[in-house]
Amino acid sequence: MNKTVQIKDMYHFDSLASPQYNSKGNKVLYVQTKITKASDNYLSEIRLYDRTTSEDHGILKADSLNIEPFWAAGDTGFYFISNKNGTRQIYYYDFNTRTVKKLTNEATGIKDFMLHPDGAHILYLTQTKKVKSGPAFTTTRAYYKFNGHGLIEDDDHLRKLWLQRINDGKKIYLAAVNFGFSSRKAFTISADGTKIVFEKKLAEDDDFNFDESLWQLTLNEELTEVVKNENILKKFAQQLSFSNPCFSQSGRYLGFLGNKGTYNNAKENKLFVYDTKEEQLLSFPTAEGLHAADSCVTDFHQNNTNPLLQWNETKHCFVFIASQKGKVCLYMADPAKEMVTKLTDRKEHIQDFAIDPVSGNLALVVSRPELPAGLFVEEFGKAEAEELKTKTLKQRQDYTFAEYQVFEFMHSDGGKIPCFFALPPFFSGKEKIPLVLDIHGGPHAMHGYTFHHEVQALAAKGMAVLLVNPRGSFGYGQKHADGVVGNYGKGDYEDLMIAMDQIIKRFPEIDQDRLFVTGGSYGGFMTNWVVAHTDRFKRAATQRSISNFVSMSGTSDIGYWFNASEAGGVNILKPQKLWEESPLAYINNVKTPTLILHSDQDLRCPMEQGEQWFVALKTLGVETKFIRFFGESHELSRSGKPSNRIKRLSEIVACFTDENYFSKKK
Repeated sequence: MNKTVQIKDMYHFDSLASPQYNSKGNKVLYVQTKITKASDNYLSEIRLYDRTTSEDHGILKADSLNIEPFWAAGDTGFYFISNKNGTRQIYYYDFNTRTVKKLTNEATGIKDFMLHPDGAHILYLTQTKKVKSGPAFTTTRAYYKFNGHGLIEDDDHLRKLWLQRINDGKKIYLAAVNFGFSSRKAFTISADGTKIVFEKKLAEDDDFNFDESLWQLTLNEELTEVVKNENILKKFAQQLSFSNPCFSQSGRYLGFLGNKGTYNNAKENKLFVYDTKEEQLLSFPTAEGLHAADSCVTDFHQNNTNPLLQWNETKHCFVFIASQKGKVCLYMADPAKEMVTKLTDRKEHIQDFAIDPVSGNLALVVSRPELPAGLFVEEFGKAEAEELKTKTLKQRQDYTFAEYQVFEFMHSDGGKIPCFFALPPFFSGKEKIPLVLDIHGGPHAMHGYTFHHEVQALAAKGMAVLLVNPRGSFGYGQKHADGVVGNYGKGDYEDLMIAMDQIIKRFPEIDQDRLFVTGGSYGGFMTNWVVAHTDRFKRAATQRSISNFVSMSGTSDIGYWFNASEAGGVNILKPQKLWEESPLAYINNVKTPTLILHSDQDLRCPMEQGEQWFVALKTLGVETKFIRFFGESHELSRSGKPSNRIKRLSEIVACFTDENYFSKKK
């Protein structure tokens, strides 16, 4: 009998990212990341797949973080980012000598880079500075810290864009750049090398305004000086949010993703194209629910760095990633026809892609519930893709995965309630099984057709898992995404309970005495809200949760604006509505034994949120256990230290399976 996915299989499966075709289209560089127990870290190697010989071999060993390969001119080698000497720097690997040369020495490290079309220069973004320890930190900004980074100096809110000559290391400063939400590439360069376009806030010093536009730099012929720096979209709108810029080969069209109007966390991204010849802004009508970003919830992908939007010169169109109805697919847009067409429509999660410069065909990094990661190639416009024989294909051969069933229920107000449901592998249907309601964060995210280690591990322990995309989720239309704004804990809670009722009705083998609930971030908020409004769940595991929107407004890195946006414009100056949507306001109703998991460096949903919930439950006399993870941020479940990720998931499983869990000290 095949194996099922266990918690420690996190060390077994590798993830893939960043495919890159060479100039002839017959070789593909890509990144393979492994989670290692020995180093308790993520180590990545850069590999090369030869399409002519079907050979796959490693180029750079997985002894550090080696990511974002970029072919050199003439395919003589490739550039990449590595942290092998501490901070992330840019290196060059030479195929002839098989040697590595360090090209940058930036104290703060490199965030992102591109090769200049002349092959003699590189453009790169530096990271913001880490605030050094000292007796005090002073700020005048509301936005003075960021999850995963720490404190931010008043004068260091923007990343810096540089142009460096490769042969002698001489560089010039170009501009200060924003790295917007849902953005993978904050800058791009025209094929002739004369124009650089980048993201930038419209009001740099206004921490309550996140509107962004695109600025264009023009360099002199020698590439030694910026001669022009302008907001190229200024004439179209004063309120807009655009990111992920990409030029067509000719330079006539500049594509980007985002929205007209002021930045709003709940807005679905659309594709726009600026026709530089006609000086017109083109917008492209799309199907309902198409969100031009990757919003699929997973805990199993790292280092996806390729642009979400790319130009296919052979087919004369833009290609971009979009989320819709649980799928993450590719779409093409012909700027001459102002039309968007779906390229792929499979039940999968495309995490990264690259375009063959010769044929226009595609290389894809794909995940599905039964596929942790695979590297595929696809003929442009065809429905099928071929998986290449990489290491990850062999890694899953002896495993049986929990399969997803899809349901869509209806709310009495007419709202749709899309769901994914997984039964345990090898389930016979004869015995009673527990059910876990696993609630995604965001709230503007999307459960989908992807490998989710947490879901597979719970199912392997004999539990059914219900994944609901309640109102607030992306991928099901703007009305659905807006459904939670100003209404936390109302229709979204009802969507979840209706889905529970319907699944239990359809699957009588579910044991109604063993219903469990868990979730993180917004999912943690909803876990707290659920147990404060129903006693139907036997136990709860709340992760990086929200318990009090009033205090979170002042302690979270984004709380001061995010909470106001999600509450329909009500900020901390009018705390009553924030309090009414806080689970803590209903704490006296809670009877459900609860496990609380929180990270001490979480600046998104700060530790005090978990602390308040814990103390309130203890005061009530409700069985509870509180686990604090040291040195971890809001990203624990996705990119935290592997041993802590193992601990986290092991505790959740124990909470749901061990009758004596809360009586044990550890």
